[in-house]
Amino acid sequence: MIDATGTERGGYVTSDGENGNALLTLDAQGKQTVLLLAEPQGSTLFRIWDRQNGSIVLGSGGTGPFLNIRKGDTLFFSAPNGNIQSSSSKPLFR
Repeated sequence: MIDATGTERGGYVTSDGENGNALLTLDAQGKQTVLLLAEPQGSTLFRIWDRQNGSIVLGSGGTGPFLNIRKGDTLFFSAPNGNIQSSSSKPLFR
Protein backbone atom coordinates (compact mmCIF):
# COMPACT_ATOMS: atom_id res chain seq x y z
CA MET A 1 0.00 0.00 0.00
CA ILE A 2 1.40 3.39 -0.96
CA ASP A 3 0.11 6.78 0.25
CA ALA A 4 -0.31 10.00 -1.77
CA THR A 5 3.37 10.90 -1.26
CA GLY A 6 4.54 7.60 -2.75
CA THR A 7 5.62 6.23 0.64
CA GLU A 8 4.93 2.57 1.39
CA ARG A 9 2.44 2.41 4.27
CA GLY A 10 1.99 -1.34 4.61
CA GLY A 11 1.73 -4.59 2.81
CA TYR A 12 1.12 -8.31 2.73
CA VAL A 13 4.14 -10.58 2.29
CA THR A 14 4.65 -14.31 2.05
CA SER A 15 8.16 -15.59 2.60
CA ASP A 16 9.73 -18.09 0.23
CA GLY A 17 12.51 -18.72 2.75
CA GLU A 18 12.85 -21.79 4.92
CA ASN A 19 10.21 -20.51 7.39
CA GLY A 20 7.49 -19.65 4.84
CA ASN A 21 5.87 -17.00 7.04
CA ALA A 22 2.97 -14.76 6.05
CA LEU A 23 3.11 -11.15 7.27
CA LEU A 24 0.76 -8.19 7.26
CA THR A 25 2.35 -4.81 8.04
CA LEU A 26 1.13 -1.27 8.58
CA ASP A 27 3.63 1.58 8.45
CA ALA A 28 3.90 5.17 9.59
CA GLN A 29 5.91 7.55 7.41
CA GLY A 30 9.26 5.76 7.11
CA LYS A 31 8.80 3.13 9.84
CA GLN A 32 6.82 -0.01 10.50
CA THR A 33 4.37 0.18 13.42
CA VAL A 34 2.13 -2.91 13.14
CA LEU A 35 3.08 -6.52 12.36
CA LEU A 36 0.87 -9.60 12.17
CA LEU A 37 2.89 -12.75 11.52
CA ALA A 38 1.69 -16.30 10.87
CA GLU A 39 4.08 -19.23 10.66
CA PRO A 40 3.21 -22.31 8.58
CA GLN A 41 2.87 -24.57 11.63
CA GLY A 42 0.40 -22.16 13.28
CA SER A 43 2.45 -19.94 15.61
CA THR A 44 1.29 -16.31 15.49
CA LEU A 45 2.56 -12.94 16.63
CA PHE A 46 0.92 -9.50 16.77
CA ARG A 47 3.13 -6.48 17.47
CA ILE A 48 2.32 -2.78 17.65
CA TRP A 49 5.02 -0.27 18.51
CA ASP A 50 6.34 3.22 18.48
CA ARG A 51 10.13 3.05 18.40
CA GLN A 52 10.51 5.83 20.98
CA ASN A 53 7.66 5.04 23.38
CA GLY A 54 7.30 1.27 23.54
CA SER A 55 5.55 -1.79 22.21
CA ILE A 56 2.93 -4.44 22.83
CA VAL A 57 3.63 -7.95 21.59
CA LEU A 58 1.32 -10.91 21.96
CA GLY A 59 1.26 -14.28 20.37
CA SER A 60 1.11 -17.99 20.75
CA GLY A 61 3.58 -20.63 19.69
CA GLY A 62 5.23 -23.84 20.74
CA THR A 63 5.69 -22.63 24.32
CA GLY A 64 2.12 -21.30 24.61
CA PRO A 65 0.62 -17.80 24.65
CA PHE A 66 2.52 -14.72 25.76
CA LEU A 67 2.12 -10.96 26.23
CA ASN A 68 4.96 -8.45 26.60
CA ILE A 69 4.62 -4.70 27.10
CA ARG A 70 7.61 -2.35 26.93
CA LYS A 71 7.97 1.33 27.83
CA GLY A 72 10.82 2.42 25.60
CA ASP A 73 13.31 -0.45 25.73
CA THR A 74 12.36 -1.45 29.29
CA LEU A 75 10.15 -4.49 29.86
CA PHE A 76 7.11 -3.15 31.76
CA PHE A 77 4.91 -6.29 31.87
CA SER A 78 5.41 -9.90 30.82
CA ALA A 79 3.08 -12.90 30.96
CA PRO A 80 3.91 -15.58 31.56
CA ASN A 81 6.77 -14.10 33.51
CA GLY A 82 10.12 -14.72 31.77
CA ASN A 83 8.66 -16.04 28.52
CA ILE A 84 11.23 -16.53 25.78
CA GLN A 85 9.96 -13.56 23.72
CA SER A 86 10.37 -11.14 26.65
CA SER A 87 14.17 -11.11 26.33
CA SER A 88 14.08 -9.52 22.85
CA SER A 89 13.16 -5.91 22.08
CA LYS A 90 12.57 -7.00 18.44
CA PRO A 91 10.72 -10.30 18.84
CA LEU A 92 9.91 -12.70 16.08
CA PHE A 93 9.54 -16.41 16.45
CA ARG A 94 12.55 -17.21 14.26
